[in-house]
Amino acid sequence: MSIRYLPAAVKDLNEALAYYTQRNVHAAQRFLDAVRASEQTILDFPEMAYLLGGKLRVLR
Repeated sequence: MSIRYLPAAVKDLNEALAYYTQRNVHAAQRFLDAVRASEQTILDFPEMAYLLGGKLRVLR
């Protein structure tokens, strides 16, 4: 299983990371760590997301 982001989500993540980086590099790192931890949780427990079709699951 892999995690894929919609283009709008990638844009939002990049903007948030840039915002935090400009203000506090440590906060930016914590933000990135939290995103990665969330991704790992989704990979560990894919049933948290509802099945959209085939193998595609969506988490909102």
